[in-house]
Amino acid sequence: AHKILIDILVHEQNFFISLEYCLEHLGETIGCHFQRGKTGMKVAAFLSIQQMKKRKSILSNEEIDDLPMMTEPTRLFGIELMQTATLSAFYAGEPILMLNVLTRRIQWSLKYGFHPSLGSAYATMAAVFMHVIGDWGRGRRMAEAAVHVGQRASALGRSSHWERDVIVRLLFLVYPWTQPARSIPTQMITGYKSCMIQGDVDSAFKILVGHFFNQILSGQRLEEVEADARGYSEQIASLKYDKWFYLLGLVGQAALNLMGKTENTTFLEVDETDPGDWQMCYQLQYVKRFLYAHFGEYKTGAKNSMTYGWRWIGAYPGMYFGYDMFHQAICHYQEAIHAAHNEPLNACKP
Repeated sequence: AHKILIDILVHEQNFFISLEYCLEHLGETIGCHFQRGKTGMKVAAFLSIQQMKKRKSILSNEEIDDLPMMTEPTRLFGIELMQTATLSAFYAGEPILMLNVLTRRIQWSLKYGFHPSLGSAYATMAAVFMHVIGDWGRGRRMAEAAVHVGQRASALGRSSHWERDVIVRLLFLVYPWTQPARSIPTQMITGYKSCMIQGDVDSAFKILVGHFFNQILSGQRLEEVEADARGYSEQIASLKYDKWFYLLGLVGQAALNLMGKTENTTFLEVDETDPGDWQMCYQLQYVKRFLYAHFGEYKTGAKNSMTYGWRWIGAYPGMYFGYDMFHQAICHYQEAIHAAHNEPLNACKP
């Protein structure tokens, strides 16, 4: 009953309620409590990071293989609650609480036995160490550990959605920052096929959209990108996944604009439709900022950046964020130069 209710809350994007529900049952049912006050959460996060910096927190492949299985029902239930709490805390805007839950998941696997969710925990923590703490070496080792956890889970026949979580997190949060952009497409197509085989169509299409954006950003032939994206769009449309059909349409439209095959190089036909989803809205604005920077409409790009740019990290952190910061910086820099040359200096002061 708990799992059904939690799944409904997450599906309906009631992340605040699902977070509170999970934390309440972790505390009352399992005795696993988390600090909730601002100071308490920050202290707990600091201690958690120090714990994760210890050598024993990142297992080698041999140590992962030697971990006994987690079998105690209460612990298994607790791990699943923490998995949902991690996701809910992120989307509820509670990054410090998310970090505390995340480290607890890793500590539980080290203490109580192997669970497939250890892979997604390691993969997410790898992104935290890379992008927040700046410890790229430790982040890489966590990413490698995440991959091996997925391999062990797959060998045990227990991969299911846990393996897909690892694939998605590494493809969007780790690999774009650790590997050349042109080396990623093969991994993304492999991830797409893996998710489709396992029936996770939503994750598969998420990877597919990321793949085609990566194709554009890494300098692949635009004619081929647009044609391939159009072919997959037909498949998505037939399955009635409107969200991903819309987002893949952005890719194809951007490719056409970049090839000069549209009358207005920064206008997107989908501008005339209502995205109906906050992630889709911010993805649309991201593509527009890319086009504004590319075609020299710096003033419009700077204005768009001020309105939507800061929200982008909450919608699609990791994979495109570095690119977007670059595009935003170009627009702001060029607009600042223009302002300095065309307006009195004191007019530029806040």
